[in-house]
Amino acid sequence: MDTNRNRLSASSNMNLRSRYIEGTDYSCGTIRDSLTVSTNGRTLRYDNAIGLVVSLQISIMSVKNILVVSHPLLLKLNNVLNASLFFIIGVLYLWGFRFVCRRLRKTTIAVLICSTVIICTSALMFNENIPFISELLPRTILYSFLGLLYMSSMNDFECFLNYMVRFSYGIVFASIVGAYMFMRNVGMGHLDSQYSMALSYSTSIGVMFLLYKYVQDGIKTDLLMVISGIFVIILFGSRMHLANTLSYVALAYVRRIKNSAKSGIHVVLLFILGCLAVLNIDAIATALNTVLISRGIYSRTLALFLSGRIMHLSSRDVIYETVLREFYKRPLVGIGVGGSHVVAGTGVHSMYFEIFATLGLIVGSIVFAFLFYTVAKGLRLSRGTAARELIWIYLCLVIPRGFVGGGLWENQDLWRLLGVSISSIANARRNKDDYTD
Repeated sequence: MDTNRNRLSASSNMNLRSRYIEGTDYSCGTIRDSLTVSTNGRTLRYDNAIGLVVSLQISIMSVKNILVVSHPLLLKLNNVLNASLFFIIGVLYLWGFRFVCRRLRKTTIAVLICSTVIICTSALMFNENIPFISELLPRTILYSFLGLLYMSSMNDFECFLNYMVRFSYGIVFASIVGAYMFMRNVGMGHLDSQYSMALSYSTSIGVMFLLYKYVQDGIKTDLLMVISGIFVIILFGSRMHLANTLSYVALAYVRRIKNSAKSGIHVVLLFILGCLAVLNIDAIATALNTVLISRGIYSRTLALFLSGRIMHLSSRDVIYETVLREFYKRPLVGIGVGGSHVVAGTGVHSMYFEIFATLGLIVGSIVFAFLFYTVAKGLRLSRGTAARELIWIYLCLVIPRGFVGGGLWENQDLWRLLGVSISSIANARRNKDDYTD
């Protein structure tokens, strides 16, 4: 009897202990789950706030640039509008900084410190560049440096991508309205030229994000907006921004072939139609140009194409030769930040050339290698995320334009691209550490 009683007591204690341990495990799991949900909610809130700030800045300035070049009254008020929007965007960035300051990346801080050192060193070594550096700094800080800081502080870029898609409808609609106003004001003699680089650049941003949405969802309205935006660029814009847009169009459809056999059939058909169009491009361009001229519209891009000067550098070759002559005198240190304004009276008009000509072969090579390595690594590590889509978009905005335009310090798209890449690398490293733990 005593033996049976002892067995029952031991069995009862084991059951109690088992239930206690199980209860502890479940309790700990609940706490951990609630902490994870809380952390994820806070992360999403931060990404949403930062994405809203950056996308609003891009969209507001894009719409402003489109409308300013389209109407003479707004063109006269451009300085006032810039000052007002400079203040508004500054307030937005200040509001968003409370989220950014909790996510500062070491790489971002290092890039900003090194950039500051490079600019200050140029000012000390080349005193004649100081007036141009002082003009450069406000735009560089507000748009480039803060763009890098805020983009690199996002963990998930889905919120930013969604905001940009929504605001892109407004950008492309503004470009259509602006093109109509532009044409009317030129016809009435209020404006001198039917060409605007600012109009085409801002339109290309909206076109790329809407093309991304069309590839994802296949909504015909998005395709119509994309085609309308491209048409505006052809009529009134720059070849450079048309090249940016068409490069993303090509990339989007190549990726679509890879991802879906059904879509691949559609793309092959489009490719065949594209080949037929290329074979008859002269006749198509001539017919389109004739129709436009009959309606009082002069397309600079079509005129250059029909005259066989589509690759004409528009006096950029003179700038390159002038800067190059000065660069040969001191190739190791270059002509300094802003030096092209001193020697040629204007910017370098080539991002790649500016990196080496202004920074010299030593620093320029380091900067170029860092940019290439960071973007390539960010692209590789962001597979399957919204960050990869952004990297592709910004690569198409930066790479083609970099041959005959862009720049280093005022190239907002380059700094945003760098920010997305830095964030992708940091997130991949953190995920790897979490998996290891």
